[in-house]
Amino acid sequence: MDLKQLRYFVRVAELASFTRAAAEIHIAQSALSYHVGTLEAELGVSLLDRHSRGVTLTEAGRSVLAHAHRVLQEANDLKADAFSHTRFPSGHIMFAAPPSIARTLAPPVIERFRAEHPQVRLTMREETINVIHGWLLTEEIDLGVVFDPPTLPTVEPELLLVDQLHLVGSNRTALPGHLSVSELATLPLVLTTTSYGWRRRLERALQEYDLKPTIRAEIDSLSVIKELVIRGFGYTVLPQSAISQELRNGELRSLPIDGLKVETSLMMVRLKRRTLTLAAETLCAMIRAEASRLTSIPSGIASVEMSQPAAMP
Repeated sequence: MDLKQLRYFVRVAELASFTRAAAEIHIAQSALSYHVGTLEAELGVSLLDRHSRGVTLTEAGRSVLAHAHRVLQEANDLKADAFSHTRFPSGHIMFAAPPSIARTLAPPVIERFRAEHPQVRLTMREETINVIHGWLLTEEIDLGVVFDPPTLPTVEPELLLVDQLHLVGSNRTALPGHLSVSELATLPLVLTTTSYGWRRRLERALQEYDLKPTIRAEIDSLSVIKELVIRGFGYTVLPQSAISQELRNGELRSLPIDGLKVETSLMMVRLKRRTLTLAAETLCAMIRAEASRLTSIPSGIASVEMSQPAAMP
């Protein structure tokens, strides 16, 4: 049984004639009769009583006609719904990002997406990169935005931006015009834990100079680290994209470190085997646009002597 057979049967039943139905559909009457006969054979019942004046529905035919109308309407609705997805974003999208970028990237993206596509349900989740990759592989999210993701054969990464680690200080604490690696090692630093890839790369880079960082506090919360630095508790080392909001509003300032080139890549990740909906593709475009905006962050460098944060009580 197929939709064509149902359509042919419905038209014959409505016109009460194979001749008129064949003329309207532009098909040979013999072919039309064959399709309706095949449908009757598959269902195991006679749907039409054939006579010289045309056809009339049998009792089974009246029941099948009612079902056929519903099936064909559902098929039309399905086709219209599928077509709408190629023109208008719809449905439910879930994406995730770690705390290191979520606060910077997500709010403007969510605001813009909601304003332009209020009919789409958008959910954002914040977690570590390992959890995000787990969600991606089990299809609990449509896409993720992460720093330095591992290479996985089933995941397709897209580079959004390449950032470098900078010294970060409070606007209350002056930064010099230049900072060497050896000077960095003497500063009281508030660093992320080694669960962050850029912390591990920072220590490896310092080891090349036989140096170790002076760690005043080690904290597994980027928001707490930034708040402590804003208060003047110490300095930190982060990519500028992770502090763009604080740089723009003047709470923090950043400075590149001479001789220390530690790069971190912000990637958008998705499953290779999964075709994104139009809504998800639209979200991807907005994420790309916002990520490109992060590449034009003012550093707020002050060409004055370095001052130490307040001593720990």
